[in-house]
Amino acid sequence: MTPAELARLFDLPAEAGARAQAARAAHFGRRVLVRGVAPHASPAVAALVREGRPALVDLASWSEEHVAQAMADGAGPSGQVATDMSDGAGPNGHASGDPGWPEPGALRAGDRLVLQVDRSRLGAYFEYLSRLATAAPEGLSVAPFCALAGGLMRLHLIAAARVALPGRVRVEARHDLLGIRLAQVALGFGADTLAGPLAQTRKLPLAGVPRPDEATPAGLAALIERAGLEPVLDDMTSETLP
Repeated sequence: MTPAELARLFDLPAEAGARAQAARAAHFGRRVLVRGVAPHASPAVAALVREGRPALVDLASWSEEHVAQAMADGAGPSGQVATDMSDGAGPNGHASGDPGWPEPGALRAGDRLVLQVDRSRLGAYFEYLSRLATAAPEGLSVAPFCALAGGLMRLHLIAAARVALPGRVRVEARHDLLGIRLAQVALGFGADTLAGPLAQTRKLPLAGVPRPDEATPAGLAALIERAGLEPVLDDMTSETLP
């Protein structure tokens, strides 16, 4: 879809949701992945999870050198990349008017990309999705979110990504960034992956009964089933929340 078509859908939530669900069904049927990820800070611009390691990469240019340095500096769950690594960066670490998202050519197969999109970046987001649709590597995952409160905005970002991107790109609803209830609702807006830090199954004292926790793999799978879809446990290797 063109950026103009995506912008039009942004004003039509029912149509956006229906088209995104149809796109997910065409690519994946009823199967929705459950995937873990190591906890990391919410990015101002973007975060990259590569080979299970998250890092914030708030840079104007995502060259291979920048990404390599970011992954080295951001190896911990809250690692924040310095903002003076990029020539010409503005006060927020990226060039004026440029969100600082990575060029598709800087991404690799299996990367998981988190994009922070506020209303001032919507036009850039639609343009970016169009470029990703053409050049994204096989097995890329994209998790868009908005840091500001507003559930419909967050759902629209999910729907736009699923409508615009081909089946070789997954669209993640991150429960730690959207909120677990809104992440479940995002399944109705085309999300094909429910992701985030996984909680450990706990036992109640003496009784030995598992305490309900929706952030466990079983809990996330149950949310998918309640949405009428089929959960598939895909990646349970990431660190879990205590």
